[in-house]
Amino acid sequence: MVRLRLLITLIPLVIFALPAQAASPDQNSLRAAFILNFLRYTEIPLKDQSSIALCISSSSSEVVEKYQTIAGKSVNDAEVRVASLASSTHCDVRYLPRGTTQMKGMKGLVICEERACLETGGHIRFYTEQDKLRFEVNLTAVKRDGLKMSSKLLGLAKIFNEE
Repeated sequence: MVRLRLLITLIPLVIFALPAQAASPDQNSLRAAFILNFLRYTEIPLKDQSSIALCISSSSSEVVEKYQTIAGKSVNDAEVRVASLASSTHCDVRYLPRGTTQMKGMKGLVICEERACLETGGHIRFYTEQDKLRFEVNLTAVKRDGLKMSSKLLGLAKIFNEE
């Protein structure tokens, strides 16, 4: 039963057959589903155990709004809250869309789309390969920052090598 539940929750992570198109509504929904599962399968030190603050680094309220689909979802008894990085005083998880690579002073899980983000300490990066959305993980940064990722999540990821 536990394996079946795990398989069902990992399904969004293995839907690699969907074409990846920059900033399309379906692409944002797919990214949101990935992010939710990253939260489920990553142990993140939380400031407030009852909620996970996901901050989107975008000046566009429309971009932030697209990720509200996961707001209110429960992850290990904590409710996901979604807000703009600029309007938040605390973030457990940061999502940096294209064009954002600034990493200084960021704590918690950092998810991004630029390779430079992983090179400067980000944890997970979305990328497109053969028109499919994929993700890679910087294990060195994950370990350095005290995060723990499920082996099942890591089994689906490309592992980023800093060398």
